Order: sequence, then structure tokens, then C-alpha cells
Amino acid sequence: MPESPPPLGKLIARDGPLMAIVLGFALLAIVGAAILATVIRLLVADDIWVKTVLVPVIVVIPGLVIGFFLQRLIGSMGKRLAVLRRLAHHGVVLDAQREREEWTEDSEGSRFWTASYAYSYLGTPAVVTRSASWSAIKTPHPESLRLLIDPERPADAYILGSVGSPRARIGSFLNSIGVFVIGLWLAGWAFLFFGGIKNDTWGPTVILILFLGMPLLWVFTWIVTHLLTRTR
Repeated sequence: MPESPPPLGKLIARDGPLMAIVLGFALLAIVGAAILATVIRLLVADDIWVKTVLVPVIVVIPGLVIGFFLQRLIGSMGKRLAVLRRLAHHGVVLDAQREREEWTEDSEGSRFWTASYAYSYLGTPAVVTRSASWSAIKTPHPESLRLLIDPERPADAYILGSVGSPRARIGSFLNSIGVFVIGLWLAGWAFLFFGGIKNDTWGPTVILILFLGMPLLWVFTWIVTHLLTRTR
């Protein structure tokens, strides 16, 4: 009996590309709030040139940039939600075996260890790739992936799960921890910028965590991931 696809809400909650788009919205919101806070501070200044020249420049130019990225994020979110909706309605579950692993480069020349998983549906071949989160590290990849694909567009694939060695599972977990730490670190700096520390008793602790604790935790996960790949 064919496995039925998960409900749309579950797909949305676990979708990596969609979470990246949501993170983009959050970053734009933080940047917009920082610009607004700066403008408010400048408006109370006595210098007329600051109010008539500097403030409009700060508002207009960053506003155009934010609007450009906001438009792209909205378009990307709409397209991704359409893909997830089709998958939830008539997606097909199948397995994809790892075909090869190789180094790939992004637009900036950074190298990422990438695995390619080949599969086919009704004679239509397709490939899904999975890259390491960090550059220049051979993060172990699973041997196979459990995919949800669109029968009309087999290239639209959603990763439901994976089958791999304990080393691959540990590497994937450490990658997720590293990404979470960086996101939490950026959120902490935004918290400080907007005057989140009101109590002097625990304020130094927060600053110490941002300056020392989180960077050390990220370095620890990076070292463990690197040592993990040395045993391949």
C-alpha cells in the first residue's frame, strides 16, 4: 500500500527552505527596526541639517534595499508554499540512494562537501543534492534519503528522513546545532542593540555569553565535526 504524504502543516513546519525564508524576514525586520530606532534618535537632534539631509538618506536608500529583498522573499515564499501544497495533496514517497559525493563551489568560491541522490519516477530521472553547512569540511552524508516527490514534477522533492551510519547522524545533528548557535548569537546582538539589558546584575553575563560562550560553543561543534570526518 503506497505511503500517504504528511499533512501540509507538518511539511511547512519541517521545511528547511521555508525556514530560511522566514529567517530572511526576521533579519529584514531587525534591520528595519534598527533603521527606525536610528531615525527616531536623529529626529530629536538640534541640528537642522541632520533632520533635513541625513534622515531622508537613511530612510530612502535602506528602505529601497529592504523593499527589494522583501519582494524577493515574498515571491520565494509563495513558490515554495505552492510546491508544498502539491506535495501534500498528491505526493509520492520513495527512496533515493546516494550516488556520489564531491566538492562543489558556491558563487563566492567556497567549497562544500555535497552528496547527490538519484531516483526516478515512471521513467523520469531526477537528482537531489545535500550539502554540508560549513565550508571545507567533509560532513558525512546519509546513504539514502526518504523523499516525497511531486508525480507531475519529480524534481520537486522534500526530504522526509534519511538512513545512514551513526557518524552521519551525528554530523547532521552538529550541523543543525552550529546553525542554531549562529542564529541565536545574531538574535542576542539584536537584543543588545535595542536596549534589552535593563538589569546590571545579569547584563554582564549576557555580554559574556555573546562574546565568549556562543563563539566557543560554535568552535566546539566545528572541531567535533572536523574530527568526525577524519575517521572516514
